[in-house]
Amino acid sequence: MFVITYRYHLAPERAAEMLALQQQALSLYQQHVPCRFVFLQSQSDATEWLELTWFPSKEAHDAASAVLSGSEELLSIYKQFKAMLDPAEQSMNQQYFDAAWVAGELDPAAPASRS
Repeated sequence: MFVITYRYHLAPERAAEMLALQQQALSLYQQHVPCRFVFLQSQSDATEWLELTWFPSKEAHDAASAVLSGSEELLSIYKQFKAMLDPAEQSMNQQYFDAAWVAGELDPAAPASRS
């Protein structure tokens, strides 16, 4: 599994708009590769976000990205997203990882076990 993380800052009032844009981006990627996007908002700084994107492999990600590189729709989504970033914190940190181990499955609908 290949994982890309992004860390960025976004005005809290733009969160719903950003997530809607990211849903559009996910839909485009899923036409070419199975993937999962996860968005985490910091509990200590409501402007800070951590995004995790999971792909079956780096090769699968790269192949989908090559197909999508000319997509006007994806370019428009990216431009809209960049415009939402906090002007004081416009940098976006990006890192690449290979998953070494993944275990467990979370089901938000399942009741928490109380031991």
